Amino acid sequence: MIEKEYYRLSELESKFGLDDEDVQYWLERSELSLVFPQPYQKYVFGGWRDSQFIGYGVAEYKGMVSISNYLNKTVFEKGKASAEHCYLVNKAAIEVITYRYEFALPCPNKTIEEWRPRKLEQIDWDRIPAKCYPSVQRHTGKLMGAAFASMLLSIKEVNGSAEEEDKARLAKFQDEIPDVLISPSITLEKKDGCVLRDDLVRLGAIADKKIATPAKTVLLELPRYKNEFHELLAKILESDRSLKTKDIHRILCAEAEREEDSRLYDNKNILLDQVDGAIVWRDIHSKQSEKKCAYSSLGNQLTAVKKAMNQ
Repeated sequence: MIEKEYYRLSELESKFGLDDEDVQYWLERSELSLVFPQPYQKYVFGGWRDSQFIGYGVAEYKGMVSISNYLNKTVFEKGKASAEHCYLVNKAAIEVITYRYEFALPCPNKTIEEWRPRKLEQIDWDRIPAKCYPSVQRHTGKLMGAAFASMLLSIKEVNGSAEEEDKARLAKFQDEIPDVLISPSITLEKKDGCVLRDDLVRLGAIADKKIATPAKTVLLELPRYKNEFHELLAKILESDRSLKTKDIHRILCAEAEREEDSRLYDNKNILLDQVDGAIVWRDIHSKQSEKKCAYSSLGNQLTAVKKAMNQ
């Protein structure tokens, strides 16, 4: 059997005995993320800060993309979903075109809150947030409003009740329709869904042939972070190393209040709540699954995470 980098959902059962219920179980526990092949196209890549997309550069990319846990479940249960942003899975396949902001509409705008050029090699995380290359368009809602107003004016003209003031008002409304920067969404279908081989190995679904070598002893790499909460803190710090303890605490509180589909950093949905300033999170690897991090201890947690990030 050919060893692939990824497998389609349709072949998991025949090759590994994994059915839809197994995949759904992993998705519900946020232990697995589906990936989808995409053709060669342009993207704006960047990061997230306070629910806003920060642009770093423009690149071309062909390969697998991943999406949020919520959209993973939607695709799996309903057969397809539309994504406004995605994550570029294969960092090595990203071909940077420019780090310069090249759109006529300045920031902030509907698609990009801020432009902060950052070289790809300076980004630590493996999956890079991205949006399809946007274009400047006239505001759709305003255009529809102008079309409706134009239709009403035409009716008045037929009835002989149209006045110059009506025509001037419509002309002014049309002239004031704003431009917006719009990034096209990506339609993803279950039939195209895939699972990375590395994820199947991590979940214990298949054996890792790389460590089954009798000729020599292979040392397994220890997890970089102490737990998934530390991993989440690292992800936030990777977006902006200058963030202070109070800034990260505010981000964690905001993430805990968001629905699963709108979380920007907590893609494993470990955050449960914030109570009197303490962050409540779920440790799926501990018998005592519900844990708390008080604001007074967050600084020490961040110090440990920063040390791990620099190793």
